[in-house]
Amino acid sequence: MNRKLLTAGVIGAIALGLVIRGGTHARAVGLSPRDQQNCNVRVAEVTCGRLSSEVVACGTVVCDERDVAFVQAQANGFVERIGVRAAPARVHEGDALADLYVPDWFAAQMAYLAARDLKCPAASNLANDAGQRLRRIGMPEDLIRVLEKTGRPHCRVPLTAPISGVVTELRAREGVRVTTGAPLFRINGLSTVHVNVEVPERLGQALRTGEAVSAQTETLPDTVFVGTVATLLPGVNLTTRTLSARVALTNSNRQLLPGMPVTVRLTSTAATDCLLVPNEALIASGTGPVVAVYEDDGRFRPVNVEIGPQGGGLTEIRSGVAVGQKVLVFEHLCGEGFPAA
Repeated sequence: MNRKLLTAGVIGAIALGLVIRGGTHARAVGLSPRDQQNCNVRVAEVTCGRLSSEVVACGTVVCDERDVAFVQAQANGFVERIGVRAAPARVHEGDALADLYVPDWFAAQMAYLAARDLKCPAASNLANDAGQRLRRIGMPEDLIRVLEKTGRPHCRVPLTAPISGVVTELRAREGVRVTTGAPLFRINGLSTVHVNVEVPERLGQALRTGEAVSAQTETLPDTVFVGTVATLLPGVNLTTRTLSARVALTNSNRQLLPGMPVTVRLTSTAATDCLLVPNEALIASGTGPVVAVYEDDGRFRPVNVEIGPQGGGLTEIRSGVAVGQKVLVFEHLCGEGFPAA
């Protein structure tokens, strides 16, 4: 509950005579439109709607661990001419990462060329067997086609990035011998990134996966990134009374990078409709929260209400009033504008 608003409501209600000092009920009072203007109050209807709460939280961009690709050694050989020297490093699909020199391929390719060029009845069978051996030792199909076309053996194979993203793990070193299947590069995609944020417990209980969020970063102040709540992590931080939420942001232009700080806006909307009044309509009394309800005779009568959560300048009313009723709203206090009680 917003104590500042309740304090303003109490002061205004005492000045108008709706409650007496000490916070107990007094009487119904009549206010003409002119009196309302002079007293800096207004009338608002009790509405039916869904309460929404917005929380602004800060977090750091991390990669989506499901969008990952590994580049492995295709055969036993040596790493040559590395294009990525350190991680993290941005790469685009098709970028050269390193060259792999495979000396074992030379003898197998020469055997294939010799069998292909034989002039004997069994030459085709021998050439097929030699071609299958090239595939078994890990030679790519595109290099086999180049060998067939040019007749020149190739012992180096370029390792390229299979996706666009950022190299988050680098195990390749120039001159190091590697074996078939050895992981050399790990690349995380950036089309979607995640941000872990801490949200107040009261909002976290109402958040649902799939709800829309927006985010901004000081690096790109004019760009708004949109996304959804991907996961609500279990457990409550007992020190800060917060819940952890993982947000997935669409990053189609790959402008958000891991480690970049962002400000995230999360909005939670109640699942069901409820009665709503402006926060400024609430009055703190000795018997609990009170609102001044407009009666048919033109007077305002203080009524006890049971309140729920607040959000977006509105408070949920669980009992005490009905939709369509009018309540008194206390604007910013104007000092001596209230009549004497």
